Amino acid sequence: MIPFARLMLVAAAVVVPPAMAIEDVALSYRLPQSVERSPNSITVIDREIIRMSGALSIGDALSLVPGVLVGHKDAGMESISYQGLSDEFPRRTQVLVNGRSIFLPTSGGVSWKAIPVQLEDVERIEVIHGPNTALSGSNALLGTINIITRHPRETETFKVGTTFGTNGTRNFSLRGSAAGDVLAATVSMHNYADIDGYDVKSDIAPFTDEMRHRSGLLRVDGDLNRLHTGLGELTMEIGASRETTDLGGFIDPWIDEPQGNEATFESNTIHNYQHLTWRGEYGATFTTVRLAHMDDRVKEIQALVIPPMLDTSYDNGYTGRRNDAEIEVGHRLNHDLRALVGAAYRDECIHSTALLGGNDPQTVHMKRGFAQMEWAPGEDWVLHAMGAWEQGDLMDTQFAPTIAVNYQFAKGHFLRMAYAEGYRHPMVYEEMADRFVEIPMIGRVQYVESLGGLDPERNRTIDAAWIHRPDWTLETSLRVYQTRLDRLITPYERPYAGLSLYPGVVMDFRNANEMTSRGVEASTMWREHDWIARGTYTYSDVRNESVCGDSLAGSCFLYEDGQPRHNLSVLLGKKLAHGWVVSGTYQYISGYRWIWVDYPNVGDNQFLNLRVAKLWRHGRSDVELSLIGRNLLGEVHDFRTDASWAPAGLVRLVISHL
Repeated sequence: MIPFARLMLVAAAVVVPPAMAIEDVALSYRLPQSVERSPNSITVIDREIIRMSGALSIGDALSLVPGVLVGHKDAGMESISYQGLSDEFPRRTQVLVNGRSIFLPTSGGVSWKAIPVQLEDVERIEVIHGPNTALSGSNALLGTINIITRHPRETETFKVGTTFGTNGTRNFSLRGSAAGDVLAATVSMHNYADIDGYDVKSDIAPFTDEMRHRSGLLRVDGDLNRLHTGLGELTMEIGASRETTDLGGFIDPWIDEPQGNEATFESNTIHNYQHLTWRGEYGATFTTVRLAHMDDRVKEIQALVIPPMLDTSYDNGYTGRRNDAEIEVGHRLNHDLRALVGAAYRDECIHSTALLGGNDPQTVHMKRGFAQMEWAPGEDWVLHAMGAWEQGDLMDTQFAPTIAVNYQFAKGHFLRMAYAEGYRHPMVYEEMADRFVEIPMIGRVQYVESLGGLDPERNRTIDAAWIHRPDWTLETSLRVYQTRLDRLITPYERPYAGLSLYPGVVMDFRNANEMTSRGVEASTMWREHDWIARGTYTYSDVRNESVCGDSLAGSCFLYEDGQPRHNLSVLLGKKLAHGWVVSGTYQYISGYRWIWVDYPNVGDNQFLNLRVAKLWRHGRSDVELSLIGRNLLGEVHDFRTDASWAPAGLVRLVISHL
């Protein structure tokens, strides 16, 4: 085990390349902060980085963030995790769209493919490293991802784009914006398909995976102050999406006729949300009110055919509804001191006979209070204190504090020391699961049965960061952290007297594990004239108790297996003469495995993507044609070892009218 002090010496020896500057203000904080004066380390991925990287999804963009892992169990299931908890359903990082939480009420995970936001809608993505429960609530156990969409007044009047690839990728997007004196609006539509899924599949046990996604987003912004001073600003968002996934595979490769032994899976997910935000400012006092509603409807049909013994199907579907209400009031007490207090209420209703059985349906309530204070006793010092208490049907009252000190010790050089606590309350499925299948002539076969009584997971993190920002072109940051996680909710097998899928046992959940994670996260960004360069490096050392013997399927999983020791990424781009642009992204990830799934270590992986683009201007219209090469170093495995992504070429055409 590497002591924390020794990691400080390791960090001092890290050599990082030049860096690219990011925007000054971190919008994810309730009191907007400059990046170097914020209470947490924060990474910003802006539109230029996204475009230069040739990213096709939000997951592609997030893979450039230190400590973040992105994998695909199949074409329709993208898993994004942070800091050593890489499991199939990551649920310990809060994910927001313009400050609105989008995690699923049942499992706490995020259906990334179902988010009704396309990359063309994104202005920037902010990632807060470390627990942020004090501001973002329960799921911010490890960090927070905030996806910020573009303001209608800052977008093109009309934009259309399409992408085709040799790997079966088909993408079409359409955006339109209009602005008046008071109101401005944007409408976007998106159609995405991956008709091939994984490019290379095992000959022993092949499977098929196909995903199609359609979404639409409406954003309306109103500057009501133009009607009457003091009315404030209003933002309304309405989003909807539909995702379908078709899977089929062989569950027993030793049967002579595997076509008669298929486990097919069909999923249809409908997601919609409405979000209303009002902001007002009266002198030194500012107020924000947020109202949000979200619906998820998932229909999952899984068929199991083993002739002549079995021919059945069962529905794993569910519906979930969430209502959120939040108010916060901030005040600048004097030139050096700002403070904010707020309260939030949430109710969730989950209906699923397949997942909850006799516990269906369930409605849970949560209420939360929070406060934030910023004090600058001197020109070079900033002190932060934040805290939140939360109480709900699934947990007793919890309190999460954050304390941070920022110091500018020389021009362009900043230090930060912080201590933060976070928690994650049990999700409905973990607390109340009652899952079984009805098999003809056999009856009810139990698979999962939760006894409940779970405690919230807890995170205590101390970190130190150095930021070097001599001017707008350059920024280098270095974060050293130690995280202690306990009461981790873990699936396990316990004895069961009835008929069960695994004879004599069923799956349940318990607070069973503790984990310590120490590491270094370095990033460097540089932008000047026609050049752009970005580099990140993550070193992780994870230690935990093993889960053996009574774990799922008799396997033994270690959390240290779920985090690569080394993760390196480099992005380099150059704007050439006559509208030509070239860029490339390289990433190296040392071996790791996704825990709680029965796949071995994926081994070391290297990714190389290249992009060549040509831009034309015709009057008020811009045309951009891009050629993108992905996985050019060969096949890569990002989740499972029986399937891989092969080298692929894509063509992207975007037409914009200003």
